[in-house]
Amino acid sequence: MELILIAGFAMFFNFAILKWKFSNGRIADGVLDASVLGIIMFVTAGSMTGMAIGVVGSMLFSLFLLWSPFNLDSFMGDDEPVKV
Repeated sequence: MELILIAGFAMFFNFAILKWKFSNGRIADGVLDASVLGIIMFVTAGSMTGMAIGVVGSMLFSLFLLWSPFNLDSFMGDDEPVKV
C-alpha cells in the first residue's frame, strides 16, 4: 500500500513539473524529462517495487533538471543559441 502512495505522489509531482516546464518554454528540459520517465517506467514495469523506485528516481531527476536546466548550446558547439 505504501509503495502505491509513494509512486502516486512521485508520478503527480513528475507531471506537475512537466506541465510547468512546457508552460514556461523549457521544451528541451521537458522532452528529456518525459523521455527519462517513459524509459524508466518501461524498464521497471515488471514489479510494483521496481516501478516505485523508478518513478521516485525520475522525480529526483526532474528536480535536478528544474534546478539545473538542460542546455542544448553545449552540445551544438556554436556561439549562437539554439532557438526552440
